[in-house]
Amino acid sequence: MKYEVQLPESSLDNLKDFEKNFNEKVQSLANEQRFIHLRIGVSMRVVKPTLNDKVYALVSNSKFSVSGTMDFRAEISMFMENYRNKLSDVLKEDALLVVQLNFQEREVSDSSASEDKDEPSPFVAKEPIYTLDQMILPEELLKDMQSAINAVKYQKLIYEDWGFVEVDPVPKCVLNFYGPPGTGKTMAAHALAASIGKKIMEANYGDIESKFVGDAPKNMKKVFERATEEDCVLFFDEADSVMGKRMENASSGAEQAINSLRSETLKHLEQHSGVIIMATNLMTTYDQAFKSRILKSLKFELPNKEARIDMIRKKIPSKMPIDAPISDEQLSELSEIADGMSGREIKNCFIDMAQRKANDCGESAVFTFDDFKGAFSRQKEMMENLKKEERRAKEEKILNALKRKTPEEAKGRIQSLLEDLTPEERKNVMEQVNANLEEIDRMRTDELKKQEQSNDSETQKDENTSHEAGITDLNK
Repeated sequence: MKYEVQLPESSLDNLKDFEKNFNEKVQSLANEQRFIHLRIGVSMRVVKPTLNDKVYALVSNSKFSVSGTMDFRAEISMFMENYRNKLSDVLKEDALLVVQLNFQEREVSDSSASEDKDEPSPFVAKEPIYTLDQMILPEELLKDMQSAINAVKYQKLIYEDWGFVEVDPVPKCVLNFYGPPGTGKTMAAHALAASIGKKIMEANYGDIESKFVGDAPKNMKKVFERATEEDCVLFFDEADSVMGKRMENASSGAEQAINSLRSETLKHLEQHSGVIIMATNLMTTYDQAFKSRILKSLKFELPNKEARIDMIRKKIPSKMPIDAPISDEQLSELSEIADGMSGREIKNCFIDMAQRKANDCGESAVFTFDDFKGAFSRQKEMMENLKKEERRAKEEKILNALKRKTPEEAKGRIQSLLEDLTPEERKNVMEQVNANLEEIDRMRTDELKKQEQSNDSETQKDENTSHEAGITDLNK
């Protein structure tokens, strides 16, 4: 809900309750069979009152030519009328509530919504583009990958031949890949699909999420249906967006929509018999209900020195015009510069180097070791600058949290801000924060004094008012 006028805190709380109930009503109607062909968008604004006596204004693009929109509007209109008196008490003459409904029609088939005409679906199964032999993984992780592949390969043996279907009626294999960005999680998902001879379908949150009420859960249902039809590996990249913790006491429409999507995802996870791979940088944000359904979790980490050397050697294209082969000593030197880089960032070094060389020399280009070293050094410098900026942003957010709250109150907020940092990065951030704590305490003390002075002023004003009222009464 957008507020274009300032309202007291009590009014805001009451309007949040109204918005919650309104969204529940819209969601309930949207799920009814008679309205399932409609896509319904909702927006609310609190604006300056008009010259008439209206408490609310209900506007929409409903029309008789689109089946159901007039009936839907009528249902919402009755709901709004039931709230008229309460809204009048909340808004008084200070504001007008404007509720906007936006309808779009779509065809339905077999009691469920199909895709819009001529609109290609983002949920398409494709051939994997990587194989396991293209990956450079630590021996332990490679064993875990092979174990995960075998868990899929032997599913029929385990469930049908050995009778484990009696223990778990729906054979399923939910795998989780977690670790820093660029460490090969997406590549590994493709490699696993290739190893078991299946296509892969990537389901990103951006494709599933929708501005229309009720669409995200329907899109999620569609994702699982497509994966079943195609008999493919279903891959959720940045899965924490979908599998995150459900919100308690969700009040806003957005929070309720997120909870609805996550509940729908859980239901389909339980019923889906195919292979599901989830990838995330932040596994700690998963809801416990999702964690309990994971068969195996594989941790992907930044490559060590030997792995970096192997990556650099394999990423040198066979057709690259080089003045002299890169020696083992030179590979070791590049690996040292690349300390802390992911496989993706190492690849970016090569792309940057090739683009610069093409721009400077065109087809006559010949690469030297200095070109390699310069590209790796630039990438390293860029990474360090970005980390400094991120660290400064974290420090600022933590200090702002401490300004408004006591250290104990700010503890949860600080922990969430530090969650995605390495131990060394956390140490550096907190050292900077601790250096500013004395100043923070002084600012908080000044703020408390201001509040106390303000409260004392209000109390004195009330006492003066009461005293004047008493004199008036005596005069009467």
